Amino acid sequence: MSKFIQKDDRHCIISPNGGNLTICLTVNNGLRAGAVFWLWARDENGRWIERQGWELITGDTGRGCIELDIPVSSLERNAISWRINTCSFIPALDSGIVEIHLIQDNVSCQLTRPMQWSLTGVKQCSQDAGKKIESVVHILFK
Repeated sequence: MSKFIQKDDRHCIISPNGGNLTICLTVNNGLRAGAVFWLWARDENGRWIERQGWELITGDTGRGCIELDIPVSSLERNAISWRINTCSFIPALDSGIVEIHLIQDNVSCQLTRPMQWSLTGVKQCSQDAGKKIESVVHILFK
């Protein structure tokens, strides 16, 4: 099976005539995160195929963004999936919030459910294992 693992019922409404879509990943409370995002489309047989992928890290600022270099008019019925790994770089802290925002024309896109997760038991960045989040959001036009 492909990386397109699970379906989530989140939907994002974008304007087909608007500017490029930007993905922003944020973490708080001394967490760091690294993520891989994939854009998926269905082929003529209805199977999901990967169109493009991007890597994103938050670093010390707790925020990382990337502007997608794909025309929004081509995103109808496409989906974005991701895998996020988090860790704590402050030894006494092991919890925080991870959020993903989809932004178009400097405004957060309307979502049917927020893309926010409260994490506890997050490992230190010096350790091998961290918290992992995998999900999918479908992109729909206004």
